[in-house]
Amino acid sequence: TIPIADWGAPVGGAFSSTYLSPHLPVLLACAGTGAIVAAVARSRVQDHSSDMLTSAGVVLGAVVSATAASLSFHYVILGLASPEDSFSIAMFAFRTLVGLLGGVAVGMAVIIVGRRIVPTHRTNAGMMSPD
Repeated sequence: TIPIADWGAPVGGAFSSTYLSPHLPVLLACAGTGAIVAAVARSRVQDHSSDMLTSAGVVLGAVVSATAASLSFHYVILGLASPEDSFSIAMFAFRTLVGLLGGVAVGMAVIIVGRRIVPTHRTNAGMMSPD
């Protein structure tokens, strides 16, 4: 519970706010996506040759994660609405999970596809004739 005058009443050890609570799932999903995608990408490759590819996977995964965890996405696409004045832990967890899963899937797909495309370009570049 954070004791600030603009905040709502404490709800079971958590807090309710019209300012911060709608954005917490987005923040958690983006941070979690970035951490998971970067950790998995770094654990699979020991050299630093694919740093740019890892960065692209993290950034695109975070964008998808922020979109999938946003209130507007859940209202428009999924038809789920959470009243602004109430804090639902189930909706909070669902939004965070949807954002996290979507972001990690896109981030890892970018890295996997990029790793398959880059070696084929390198081998094809060596086969070109100077003519």
